[in-house]
Amino acid sequence: MLRLVNVPEKERIVSLRGLALLLGCLLVLLSPPATAQVSDGMRDGEEYAPVVLDGVELFRVRGMIVAPAEERAEDIVARIEAEAADPAVQPSAITARELDFGTGIFSGERLMFRIVDADAELEQVSRGWLAEMITERVRTAIIQYRAERGSTHLLRGLGLALAATLAMGVLTLLVQGSCRRLQRLITSKSDALHGIVEQRSFHVLTPKSLLALLLGLVGFVRWIILALALYAYLAFTLVLFPWTRRLADDALELFVDPIHTVGLAILGYLPKFVFLVIIILIARFVLRGARLFFQAIETRRITLGGFDHDWAMPTFRIVRVGIIVFTIVMAYPYVPGAGSAALQGMSIFLGLILSLGSSSIIANVIAGYSMYYRRTFRVGDYVQVAGQVGEVVDVRLLVTHVRTAKNENVAIPNSLILGTEVINYSVYARDRGLIVSARVGIGYDVAWQEVERLLLEAASRVPGALKQPAPFVLECGLGDFAVAYEINIYSRQANDMPHLTADLQRHILDVFNESGVPIMTPAYIADPPEPKLAPVQGRAAPPEGLAPA
Repeated sequence: MLRLVNVPEKERIVSLRGLALLLGCLLVLLSPPATAQVSDGMRDGEEYAPVVLDGVELFRVRGMIVAPAEERAEDIVARIEAEAADPAVQPSAITARELDFGTGIFSGERLMFRIVDADAELEQVSRGWLAEMITERVRTAIIQYRAERGSTHLLRGLGLALAATLAMGVLTLLVQGSCRRLQRLITSKSDALHGIVEQRSFHVLTPKSLLALLLGLVGFVRWIILALALYAYLAFTLVLFPWTRRLADDALELFVDPIHTVGLAILGYLPKFVFLVIIILIARFVLRGARLFFQAIETRRITLGGFDHDWAMPTFRIVRVGIIVFTIVMAYPYVPGAGSAALQGMSIFLGLILSLGSSSIIANVIAGYSMYYRRTFRVGDYVQVAGQVGEVVDVRLLVTHVRTAKNENVAIPNSLILGTEVINYSVYARDRGLIVSARVGIGYDVAWQEVERLLLEAASRVPGALKQPAPFVLECGLGDFAVAYEINIYSRQANDMPHLTADLQRHILDVFNESGVPIMTPAYIADPPEPKLAPVQGRAAPPEGLAPA
């Protein structure tokens, strides 16, 4: 037969239960989660519920056809409370008697509830032994119910609660004061610590951010301490009174169960986490090796037949994306929550957003890589693309930046470049020289040999013109009133083409004016009586600072 402690000892245990709960939190964190003390539960597929009076579980009952387990447990608790509240009922009047259907627990001649075979099967004992144990527990519960509502017990609980409240207030003041002093100390020492921390953090932390980080850490620790103290205070004070004891038990479960669950989840995830770290480390090692390999190709330390060194970094970006995607595929099964409905739904949503909103982005990215492998241009080339003429200053995955002769930065989408013609003035300028030309119309009264001589003389005065290959003149057309001549010079300065053209035209004007050959065609009515030439003072050298480049 089960023996229970006597009433005085029980009362002493109740008064110290708050402290026991606080110490028991550590044990609960390391113990497996409890599944018996719940409002209702399942065992071997059958429903059961505990009978709890003032936060103490007396026994458990199973559900029946006429009443579910929880409803049956609530009815038994109400009947026990009614008997305990009646001072005329003596605890010794609680007895067990055999009935036609089960064993009845009586209070005098009143039937309180029944114990059936299903209840005995739940505890795996005989029905008679279970009825005797329950009878004894009900008697003790009635005695304890009345004792805990006595004036002596309530006054003692009130005194302990007031003492705990005072201790909580003092602790709060101490924690607040200590944290404020620590924050003032950190503020005064932040400048001295900044130099060391900034150097070791690779200049990531600034004085302001370092100070905010340390002060925030102190504030976080303060709130953690106060939260733990508040929980201990509530657990101690609530357990002192029978009406609030159930709240203390619920608070313990509310606070400990999530920590226990999270702790077990972290311990269970450790093997997967180790595997995930290994995958990431291997991927990082492979990425670093690939970067070194393609950097060696870019700097021509490694040469691959048919592989241009300008393709090195674009190819590395493609390889990097492939390695990252492969790493994600390998690591996905080991990510927390992998395979859950929430993560799958999020993946579908992100895929839909990307498919709807990234068509132009993907087109520009593909076009950007296509330009690399087509060798359309490179950074520093002087090009004409999409109606813009200028120097290529940056080539990105989505756009290409061109700086015009007016120092304008024009961003051109790569998909537009892929679909239009591109004139690259720098490709042949490096080896064969770029041809810069200018056209003039001279009347038929001037011999073409003289015109060619004058044009070649003007070309020889251009500083940026190459001697070899030599400049040459082309007769481009016989018009109604004039012959169209084109002077062509070679230069390797493709980026300076506008200045070269302007310089060439300046010298053409000077040479023809000096020779007395007017340039007044192709549109005129009749020859003037005198040649239309610029005056001599008009042919003076340009002011300093405005001379042609």
